[in-house]
Amino acid sequence: MRNTLFLIAVILSFSACTTYQYVTFDSSGLQKDKQQLLTLENDTMRVAYSFSGPGGNVTLTVFNKTSQPIYLDWTRSSLIRNDQSFTLRRRDTEIIPPQTSISDVMLNLNDEGGGIPRLNIPDSAHSRKYHYPSGGWIKYKAVDYTEAGSPIRLKAWLTFLFGPGGSTDLTMTHSFYIGEVMHSGVYAGGFGPYHDPGDMLYVWYQ
Repeated sequence: MRNTLFLIAVILSFSACTTYQYVTFDSSGLQKDKQQLLTLENDTMRVAYSFSGPGGNVTLTVFNKTSQPIYLDWTRSSLIRNDQSFTLRRRDTEIIPPQTSISDVMLNLNDEGGGIPRLNIPDSAHSRKYHYPSGGWIKYKAVDYTEAGSPIRLKAWLTFLFGPGGSTDLTMTHSFYIGEVMHSGVYAGGFGPYHDPGDMLYVWYQ
């Protein structure tokens, strides 16, 4: 019992000096599915982006709906953060066989993408409450952004190759921006509004 109380005290003291920010990404050109992945689907493929989890991984999943292989040319693809472009992968080209998918981490915004700064939450930010089903509640602050006012804007450039020997190419561009930031001293496992959706990452600061 004493060890349990000590462990709880340690967790509470750690949480008290740590700030968590839960960052939701939106896009004006993509739809969100049931998992809140940002997606685009046509007769040829389904493209989905995930920002889920800690630290800022941007994960790309591509499903080939055709009966022919599709190639993703990483050498002609990039991810642009504000005005800075980042190389995505070291390999040259990746094959997507018919009726299958690939899934790759394009970039980690925190490690490779210049870091995710601690976003200022103004005193005027909305204070919200979350009520837990078991009783009790927490308060946190949240701020919404427009695409023009987002502190981080991303643009993905993807180049696909089709046909014999990859003779036909197709370039897709998809844009993203921060739509909401929630600010709390509660870690992800205990923060009620966070359910690991595909459009939300979280970072923490001491």
